[in-house]
Amino acid sequence: MEDDMKAIIPHDHRLLVYILGCPGSGKGTLCKLLVQNYGYRHVSVGDLLRGLVDGEKSNPDVNIKDYVQQGTLVPTTVLLNILQPAVMPETLGSILIDGFPRSLDQGIASEDQASD
Repeated sequence: MEDDMKAIIPHDHRLLVYILGCPGSGKGTLCKLLVQNYGYRHVSVGDLLRGLVDGEKSNPDVNIKDYVQQGTLVPTTVLLNILQPAVMPETLGSILIDGFPRSLDQGIASEDQASD
């Protein structure tokens, strides 16, 4: 199967693969398997946001902690600004994005940004 995947996805192309599902549906497990078996890079939006909340990284423009504590969606423009550096590698390669988009608006905005 690995050879089949390599034949389908040329090495000079980059894929952004969005992993969607309910909590506990196995998104993280699937990502681990794809990373181990096919060399994808895994970007977890939840991990990025928790890193901001825990103070590992700073974002002076917005207080992510307020959104997380209130259980509301972080605004799409803010999420895209947080996500963009994580998916802009120096080298080509396929990237798994786990936990995004969470709404149709986020999906459309992400598609618009990716096509720029």
